[in-house]
Amino acid sequence: MVGGYTDPNFEKVVAENPDIVFLDGGTSEHVTMADKFRKSGINCVVLYNAVTTDDLLKNLWICASALGFPERGNDYITDVSEAINNICRIADLQDKKVFVALRVSDSPYTAGSGTYVTNMLESLGARNIFANDSNSWFMASKETVYERQPDIIIIIHDAEQITSQREYRTLLSHFNDLWKRTPAYANGEVYVFSGDAASLLSRAGARLPESLELLAKIMDPESFINEDPTDVVGVKYYNDSYNDPDNGYLRYVKAQGLLEWQRE
Repeated sequence: MVGGYTDPNFEKVVAENPDIVFLDGGTSEHVTMADKFRKSGINCVVLYNAVTTDDLLKNLWICASALGFPERGNDYITDVSEAINNICRIADLQDKKVFVALRVSDSPYTAGSGTYVTNMLESLGARNIFANDSNSWFMASKETVYERQPDIIIIIHDAEQITSQREYRTLLSHFNDLWKRTPAYANGEVYVFSGDAASLLSRAGARLPESLELLAKIMDPESFINEDPTDVVGVKYYNDSYNDPDNGYLRYVKAQGLLEWQRE
């Protein structure tokens, strides 16, 4: 263990004698620690604060180049870009209002404008109801959520996995009365990401196309069915099995061979 993500343990990292350390430019502790690593003779790379797709692709290339594989990095970025373009070409969220919550509570953390989640929603044509309130994650009251009347609610559920329709209904039963008076709840447009699927939406990374395809298909299944009648998701929750080859959720990601890239 080398400490938490936002407060890594400098001494323990040094004790591992790493060849290179990658740091998050969006985390102040990482930026500060970069100077300490360099003074200790350890090579380190400070990546962009990846909020947008462009910054994420830059980070992917920087990592590949730092590890000595710039050409492979370029090839991977080409495939990532192709998958993203195909997904965004099909999805049409028609400016639907989306509320993203970390867990179900009266005042959960939600995504502001300067977040990976908001960038994905906007690329799909949707609108985060809290995009103008903060440039980061912050706590939103149930009253404000009700006032903004979201069309779609996305729950990032980092507790136990949701693996059945019964567990899904049980989770929704814990909604407060105001959330239950939104168009999202009334129209059954509440979607849950748990287990490994929840981690996809928590932090920007190389699995961006997977996150995007899952979001697009769960919020706008009709557009993907119109494109291919066999491309049916048919669920309102994802969990550890989101990339199981038998479920067919990630057709566009798989078509570009991105899962094979990651396994390599």
